[in-house]
Amino acid sequence: MPSEHLVTGGCGWWCTWLAEPGVEDLVEYETRLNYLLPNYKYPVICSYDLSGFGARVVINIMRTHPVVTIGGVFQDNPFYVPPDQFLPEIRKRRTSSQDRKRVK
Repeated sequence: MPSEHLVTGGCGWWCTWLAEPGVEDLVEYETRLNYLLPNYKYPVICSYDLSGFGARVVINIMRTHPVVTIGGVFQDNPFYVPPDQFLPEIRKRRTSSQDRKRVK
């Protein structure tokens, strides 16, 4: 879709201090953007310094994006999970994590 505008989003300085519990908030934020962004005609590019995250976080962030760039090529993301499916998974993990903390 040709466009005169492009929106970019980056995970900058605030990601460097994001503790593991806060990572789920980032993943939830990225998931929820999928409700909002289709309402606009402008393409959005999210950029990350993946070296700042562990593999689990990278995979979960990737699962929130319907299109990804791999090897410099934009392509449909086979790992994408729509927000109506992914948000319950995030909530379940958050609840399980909180339950484990209470047991300790």
